[in-house]
Amino acid sequence: MRLASAVEIARHYRAVFNRVRVEYPEFFDSEDELLLGPEALAWTMRQLSHLLVEQSDGDVIGDAYEVFMGSALRGQEGQFVFDNG
Repeated sequence: MRLASAVEIARHYRAVFNRVRVEYPEFFDSEDELLLGPEALAWTMRQLSHLLVEQSDGDVIGDAYEVFMGSALRGQEGQFVFDNG
C-alpha cells in the first residue's frame, strides 16, 4: 500500500473544503481557502486523522482551536482572550 504524498493529501482536503464551503455559505465566504502549504496541511491532517469527530461528546472545534492556538491567546485563568480592536 502506497502512502499518499503531501501534494495529494493537500489536493484532497482542498477539494473537500471547497465542497463544504459551497454547501455551507453561512459559515464560509466564497473566497475562503486553506492557506497551509501541502506539507503543513498533510502533517495537520495526519495528526488529526485518528480522531473520531462524529463520535465525540465534547466540543471538538473548541478543543482543536485550543490545540492549534496554544497559550498565545490564553489568559491568566486559562480562558481565551481576544483583541476586539
